[in-house]
Amino acid sequence: MCDFQHVKAKFYRTFNCIYAHSKAANSELVCVELMRTCCLDVLLYAIEALWPRQSDVRSLHNCINTQL
Repeated sequence: MCDFQHVKAKFYRTFNCIYAHSKAANSELVCVELMRTCCLDVLLYAIEALWPRQSDVRSLHNCINTQL
């Protein structure tokens, strides 16, 4: 069993930092692209080496859905 709480917290910190600095761009496309290129790497790093449960996958998926 894996605990993904620290991964989700790091993802939210990364997203909030990028979002705070990209408000000047005032574009949803910029925020989505920055989240895709920077934040998803944090969230999905080395996930292929694990066998996460379906509930863990849903939990990680919810991180992405709440930000968009």
